[in-house]
Amino acid sequence: MSEIEVTENGTVASVKPGDEIVLRLPESATTGYQWMVDSIAGPIDVVSSDVSHTSSRPGAASERVVRLRAAGPGTAAARLALSRAWETEPVERFEVRLDVQAN
Repeated sequence: MSEIEVTENGTVASVKPGDEIVLRLPESATTGYQWMVDSIAGPIDVVSSDVSHTSSRPGAASERVVRLRAAGPGTAAARLALSRAWETEPVERFEVRLDVQAN
């Protein structure tokens, strides 16, 4: 198992079953805007979605760290949306596509 870090929207990556894909997205939770997993397609699972703070100061920048795991061979995609809970349309989207190779 290996870990692949993705920080660019639209990334297409080749991975193997069991690999963990880590998405790191800047987030300012104090503004109400948070990244949420919008959709998952294909052989991948969401392992976790956590906020990592770069500083303990109020209002400091943070990042959303989403961990995905390739579950089996095939084509997969994950789409995340940046929005506030009370809004219906996101202000930004982030997508990653995966080609999960057989072992």
